[in-house]
Amino acid sequence: MTAASIQLSVITNTWQRPKHLAGLLQQLSRQSLGGLSIEHLVISDGLDPIAAALVKNSTSRYFELEAHQGCYGVAAKDLGISRAQGEYVCLWDDDNLYEPHALAALYCSASGHDIGIVQAEHWSVTNRRYVQIPRNSTGKVQPGDIDTM
Repeated sequence: MTAASIQLSVITNTWQRPKHLAGLLQQLSRQSLGGLSIEHLVISDGLDPIAAALVKNSTSRYFELEAHQGCYGVAAKDLGISRAQGEYVCLWDDDNLYEPHALAALYCSASGHDIGIVQAEHWSVTNRRYVQIPRNSTGKVQPGDIDTM
């Protein structure tokens, strides 16, 4: 696959979370992409031989920082963005759950196709209760309404 043919780069930062990464790789393999061409980059926020081994058995590309940086993986995400070859870039957390149509819907939305949005309840770890997202939708996205997808 050439860089010119990649429509969407999916970047996942991780560090010493093999169960989360394995689950994400499995979810990625179940995406119904249609004709969408993607690349998946896994960026480890520090040395992580287990993550490297997991990615080796997938179609994803693996990169790692020489030392753990912290800060919610910002440096790892930056490295992923610098290596991405797609027309669009999205960040997928290793601990989120994604529906099989998630990437196709994201790409359609980003490339100007009309898609529907539904309200859903989300368990807020911070608030220790269910919250509705998006909140009282006006059609304009507000911070906190959309995760990294």
